[in-house]
Amino acid sequence: MNRLAYLFIFLFIVSSSLIFSQTIPRVAEITDPAGLEEGGFGNGIAGVDWDQDGLPEIYACNTNMVDRTNELVPKIYKFEWNPVTSEWDSVWGVVAPVTLIDLQNTWPAFAYGDVDKDGKSEIFWGPVNFLPDNTFPNINPNPLRVIVYEYPDDGSDNMGVSDGLGGFLPNASTSIVNSDNFELRPLRFIIADPDNDGTEELIFADRIGVTDTSDVAWHVGILSVSDIPDFGSGTETWTVEFSGMSDVNLDSTGAKYDVAVLNNFVYVFDANLTGGSKVWPVRYSSGSW
Repeated sequence: MNRLAYLFIFLFIVSSSLIFSQTIPRVAEITDPAGLEEGGFGNGIAGVDWDQDGLPEIYACNTNMVDRTNELVPKIYKFEWNPVTSEWDSVWGVVAPVTLIDLQNTWPAFAYGDVDKDGKSEIFWGPVNFLPDNTFPNINPNPLRVIVYEYPDDGSDNMGVSDGLGGFLPNASTSIVNSDNFELRPLRFIIADPDNDGTEELIFADRIGVTDTSDVAWHVGILSVSDIPDFGSGTETWTVEFSGMSDVNLDSTGAKYDVAVLNNFVYVFDANLTGGSKVWPVRYSSGSW
């Protein structure tokens, strides 16, 4: 091939890249109202309008990056589009119930659904456990790992149950396990019904990896809940339908950094780079996982 042909090919590639390349302009920037979230937001929900006022909503939770004061306190923010100012207004927010979950760790799980099928959307929030240590010896040794706020369907911007003092409490919650100082770090929540029983489950990957045979990890969890009470009465029952903790196939595998659901399979993705990354399928069949 002569030099002229090479030149034409080169010019074609360059011109094609220029034609098809494009910039994506930033149309808005959303920050927390007080400007205190040094680490930014850790997860978010967008594309919803639960109060049905025709204005899009964004829900975002903060995250802990390097144990700075404001990062350690788990919080949710609600932003709603203001067509007059062309900005995202902060219209609601909540701090996780203190004493039940004092501090959070990194990479919170965040999802939404309507698992009790009452027509009111729910946020499922997973602030990652921050267990007692030398710096914080007196915090809750078995904190909440799933917190649920349901929209009250009253036309307001609020979520959850009013505490009568301007704050809001969750409609439902669980620590998942009953053991103190147990490392369980749900990384991602998926709401689905892989066992096809008509009830959606809360499915998650556990970011704690097993480094030797004496370590214990969940790897993957599948939970169901009987109800999301409108007034946060605590009458719901949480059921662990499956945990990878006792599965011999998952022993000594690494941290799980993602999860996917396809039909009656739940797939968890192993980040054990030294041992070879793998995808582990969990199947529901004939009444069991």
